[in-house]
Amino acid sequence: MHQSPRRKIGPFYFVTGQKTSELVGGGLGVSVYISFEGEGIPVIERTMYFEEQTADHIDNFCQKFVYDAHYRQSCLRGTAHWRRVGRLYELNAQILAEERALPEADVFRACRELFHFIRRDLDQIEQHLEYKTEMARQSRSEESAVGTALSLLGQIRALEVAWACQGSKAIRVRECTLFLPSCHTTQATFVFARLPHEFLRYLRTGPLGRLHLATFGEDRIAAALPSRNSAFIQALKEATSAYLRKHGRSTVTERPPYEAENQ
Repeated sequence: MHQSPRRKIGPFYFVTGQKTSELVGGGLGVSVYISFEGEGIPVIERTMYFEEQTADHIDNFCQKFVYDAHYRQSCLRGTAHWRRVGRLYELNAQILAEERALPEADVFRACRELFHFIRRDLDQIEQHLEYKTEMARQSRSEESAVGTALSLLGQIRALEVAWACQGSKAIRVRECTLFLPSCHTTQATFVFARLPHEFLRYLRTGPLGRLHLATFGEDRIAAALPSRNSAFIQALKEATSAYLRKHGRSTVTERPPYEAENQ
């Protein structure tokens, strides 16, 4: 690709170069700067994926960013097509690479197919009922899938939940399973201000640990993988209920602050 690594168009400077990226297909980026009092102020950066890494495609992006004010604002606001594609692809490519034990060439092929699917069918994906429902839930800062688990955890003596997230939701669009961006973490996660060691040991030795559904920390429990979010939350509810039956409930059953905030 014969492309000047640095050029000026109007008030903007564009710097094209290789970037260190763990994401498949994303080794080339375009950084946009604007000059202010002799200094180059960063404006935005775009990663070019797969067949986007051509001189014509990069030139088209630079020209349109400079001369099309509506397009430029959509890039900055995050509503441009390439930015919406990037959010979905980057999340799902990372999960695909982590969860599938595939040879490198097969991972590359699967990620390229994933990228082209999202790019081609983005409008259909965004109109999917489950997609719209999930985005609406996130806009209300609700974590409805963890509500029952939070209520049960709040009944354990000396335990206090700091915050919780139900993680990324997976939807099926035609032939493809897509994980949707989460407002917090891709894995369902519970972080504790106080976590009794006895309860943590109980969870480690139960199905959450034995079936490798969860990862455990001193102050948190999380789904082992995004694809196990639902199974993790269900197993945590069942384990907490069993623990309460065995050890009894706290005499003060206050609703966890995190749950109360999201009612």
